[in-house]
Order: sequence, then structure tokens, then C-alpha cells
Amino acid sequence: MNKKFTLGLLFLGMATVAFGQDTVNTAAPDKKFFTAWAIGINAGTYGVGGSVITRVYPHWVLRAGFDYATYTYKPEDLKMDVEYMGKDLEAEVKSFNLKFPNAKILLDFYPWKNGVFSFTGGAYIGKNTIKMEGYASEKFEFGDIVINPDPKTGYFDALLTMGEQVKPYFGIGLGRAMPKRRVSFKFEVGAVYQGKYNVTSDYASGEAVQFSKDALTDVLPKPLDKLWPMVSFSLAYRFK
Repeated sequence: MNKKFTLGLLFLGMATVAFGQDTVNTAAPDKKFFTAWAIGINAGTYGVGGSVITRVYPHWVLRAGFDYATYTYKPEDLKMDVEYMGKDLEAEVKSFNLKFPNAKILLDFYPWKNGVFSFTGGAYIGKNTIKMEGYASEKFEFGDIVINPDPKTGYFDALLTMGEQVKPYFGIGLGRAMPKRRVSFKFEVGAVYQGKYNVTSDYASGEAVQFSKDALTDVLPKPLDKLWPMVSFSLAYRFK
């Protein structure tokens, strides 16, 4: 009886250990999904922004947020001596307005679970534009471009759209997007595929707009005519 009792206890103990290990191995991975949360701020070539950050799995971190950049340049004296139909005229460029509003969703992959090196893929979503505004007393030619300003105010403009609405992104980084404790830093470089640039204007003919597009393509060095270099620095604070 003692031997049977002892063997029974041994079998029960082994079964308990095996069951416990199986429970840990099967349940633990589920508990690792979305277990850590943080908020972050960043600055880079798409402006400044913020994001919500979560660890999707031990090697994966998801970031979602918004970046914004705006800048207005007003030349002090950007007047052009132009002519039309043999008549000398004067036109003036008043301002250049840059706007980069972009939502973003980025996924970081860390090859080493506790490492600081990462690959990042994702997308930026927004319409990046540079708008030029000016005034002229009459219709005029500038090179091969004919501008027909508003007859009452003399106002004219042109809009440069820098690529598509949805722009894929790939980058590499050093640092941690998700802090191990409370605070972390990350430096990242990469490139956004924006696609072709586009020029539009209600004050220029279709031929003039096409000429502007072709001239822009010739001036921009490849591959910068489709790619936007991305450099960013971010700071994150973990609250869970």
C-alpha cells in the first residue's frame, strides 16, 4: 500500500507540473498582446506630431498619430518684369505657403527583443502642398507660361501637390518606441514614397500647367522627384 500510495503521489505531482507548464506556455503568449501603452511626441522632416504607442507582440510595436508642418515665406521684393503682346508689365509674387498635414500608422519590428535597432514600415496619409500667390495688373507671359490673373483684383496662384494622398514609408531606427520603464528616445531615418508631383492653377492654361510639371520633373534630382527623405526624433512616455 505504501508503494502504491507513493507511486500515486508521484504520478499526481508529475501531472500537476505538466499541466502547470502547459497552462503557462499556452496562456502566456495571449497576455503579451497589447499589454503596454505609451504616448509620444516627435519632430522631423514632416513637422512635429504625436502618437499613441502599443506593443503588439514582444518584437512588434505599433504607432498611430498625426504630424503637421506649416510655413509661410513672404519675399520682400520678388517682382518680375514681364511682357505680353509686346507690352511691358510688372507682376509680383507675394507668398509661398507650405502645408504638410499627415496622419500616420507605423509598425516597428525589433529583431532582438531587448535591442534598440528596428525596422519600420507603414504609411503617411495626407495632402502635402506648396501654394504660390501673387498679383499682376494684366495678363502676362513668364517664359512659356501664360498667367491670366483675376481681372478685378489681379490675384493669381498655383498649387504644387507633392505626391499622393497615401504614401508608403520604410525606415530604420535606433532607440525604443515603447519604453521599458517610463521614458524612451528613438532616432529614425527613412524615406516616404510620395509619387509624382502635380501642379494646378485656375489662372494658367493647360499647356502652361503641363510645362510647369515637365520643368519640375527636370529640375528635381532623381529619386527626389518621388521620394521624400525622412529624419525624425521621438520621445515616448509609458503609462501602462
